[in-house]
Order: sequence, then C-alpha cells, then structure tokens
Amino acid sequence: MSSEKKESAMAKANLGDLDGADLYEISTDELLDLEGWGEQSADGLLAELEDSREPSLASFLSAIGIPDVGPTVARGLAQHFEDLDALLDADTEELESVEGIGSTMADQIGNFFENERNRDVIERLRDHGVEPERTQADAGDELTDLTVVFTGSVENWTRDELEGLVERHGGDATDSVSGNTDYLVVGENPGETKQDDAEANDVSELDPEELFDLLERRGVDLEREHNP
Repeated sequence: MSSEKKESAMAKANLGDLDGADLYEISTDELLDLEGWGEQSADGLLAELEDSREPSLASFLSAIGIPDVGPTVARGLAQHFEDLDALLDADTEELESVEGIGSTMADQIGNFFENERNRDVIERLRDHGVEPERTQADAGDELTDLTVVFTGSVENWTRDELEGLVERHGGDATDSVSGNTDYLVVGENPGETKQDDAEANDVSELDPEELFDLLERRGVDLEREHNP
C-alpha cells in the first residue's frame, strides 16, 4: 500500500495511532463497530490491504516512515540494494554509497532499521504476507539523457513501475517539474500543479502511449519489461 493510501485508510478508520502492521490485523467486525463504517467500505479497505501484499521495494520504503526518505530516495535505495534483506543488513558505509545519500541521512536510515520497534513492525508485516518485490537490476543506458515527470494514473502500470522502468534504462524520473525536465507524462486525473509548472518551464507533455512509443524507439523492450 502506498504511504498516501495507508494514511488515508488509517485516518478513515480512526486508527491514526496504529502502525502499518496493525492494519493487517483489523477484521471486518472491528471496522463495522466504528462510527461511519458500513459493510461495503469495510470490505473495500480489506480488499485494498489484500492487494497491497506485494508492493515494490521502493513503495514499501516510502510507506514505513523512514525519516526524510520520500519516493526519490526510496527508489535509489531499492535500485542499489534490490531486496529488503540486503538493505536491512547494510551498514552506514554501504548506505552512503547510494547516490544522493550523505552521512546524516545514512545515519538516520541505519538508526531506523536498528530500532527494535521498527524491526518488529517490518517482521509483523512480513508475517501478514507483506513481502516487497525484488527490484530489477539496471537494464541498459538507452534513456541516459532523458528526464521525465509523471502525473495522473496510467492503466496497468503503477507509478513505481513507470519510474523504475525509466531509471533502469539510465533515465531520471523526478517528482517535480523544472527546467531540466524533458517531458511531463500526463495520465488520467493529472495534477494541475505539475501541468502549470510544465507550461512555465516550457516542458513538453506526452500522453502514456506517446511515452511508450518514445521508449520503444530508443530500444526499450516494453513487452519484456512489463506483463500486466
């Protein structure tokens, strides 16, 4: 489950003081006992939780509350270590070798994973069947000079999958539009802020199909990369 969805679900359920693992221990009856909850909304939340048991490693790291680790840093960690256990065993020196992570952030990440309570939450999540997917290794350098930003949803793709696809092939997928952005990829229900920033910075917009066409022209095998 993404950090936004997790926070939304916890707030909706009046469970904001619980950790992520607690969500997987909620029953339908417990939800129905809460004010404002009906059978349909309870079933919807539990179905969402069930669908979230195999998140990408980057999405998982973004959601568990590591200080100063947002989507960009999480993707860097996921690309570098590739699986959760390798990251859990990493020392400060290894963390500092990740691009964009200095000594202060490395200490914060290391302290987070050394904390007994945080380790317990991660183990309980795994006990409930939540197992982050292993990150695919870098596949090539076809997109070395390409910087893109995504806004809105793309059918059959998660945001993590799209950003990981670009980065595995040497490109950059950033969270905000700037003068260094080559394209803003606009899916369904896009955010106005990014589109306004694209206009202000004279950044071209692509729809998802135009992006996929561009990637294929540059040698990315989408059929091999993604099988929804």
